[in-house]
Amino acid sequence: MDPNQNQNQNQNQNQNQNQNQKLIFNNETFKIYKDPKRENKFEIESNTNAKSIFYSLTKTKLVIGSTITNDNKSLFFKAKSILSLESYLKKTQETKRFSYDQLISFIYCFTKQLNYLIKQENQCFYKYTLDNIVVIDHHIFIYLGHHHLKPIHPETNTLPLTTTFLKNGYISPTLNKINTIPNQIHYKTIYYSLGLIAIDLFTKEQIIIENENNENNENNKNNENKEEKERNIFLSIQSIQDTKLYAFLERTLKEDITKASLIFI
Repeated sequence: MDPNQNQNQNQNQNQNQNQNQKLIFNNETFKIYKDPKRENKFEIESNTNAKSIFYSLTKTKLVIGSTITNDNKSLFFKAKSILSLESYLKKTQETKRFSYDQLISFIYCFTKQLNYLIKQENQCFYKYTLDNIVVIDHHIFIYLGHHHLKPIHPETNTLPLTTTFLKNGYISPTLNKINTIPNQIHYKTIYYSLGLIAIDLFTKEQIIIENENNENNENNKNNENKEEKERNIFLSIQSIQDTKLYAFLERTLKEDITKASLIFI
């Protein structure tokens, strides 16, 4: 049989199968479906080859009972529940923020996924946005932002910035200052982003812009006082000094991002 014909048949079969499934998550690259016939069976479907992202979930055992299709566009796995971060906060958190223990779990999961991508796939996200975060079984947190994933240059440890990007979400001050393309930034910029998202989920201070439809000039205007606000928020969490979380934030929120480090907590 012609390989192209076989591939088209598989695609049509997947499309017909997905029509009978319940769509529970959708972003720029990924869709998550729930199998109505099997209560604990889910599928993450990608519109592109998502091998690196899928491996960062399966090799780290953030998802279990998993199978990846040959074209690396679908990941089937077992779970009791899947929620977007927004839905998770609405359903489980009256305060719309994380407890200390929840935040430690969040950081652990994100660190595990990120560490795999950097060390095994030589790739890294350059920023985080809330709408790409998925919560599995109320305690596992994963990032499905394939469009934020870039290759790490083996000699300079930098990420290429070859097209214009929105300065929304959780970005480092270094990335925020870049105004010319093409450019590059050290991959540890994402460590700063992870520190910011941890503070935001813990304190629920509005330190980011989450609307990706904003124009760049609006983002630049809204980000003018961003660094000062971030410093003030960091000062406001002195109550957790001498904790693992505080040590984590001290290591990630470095003004010189090349000196930042990532630790498991």
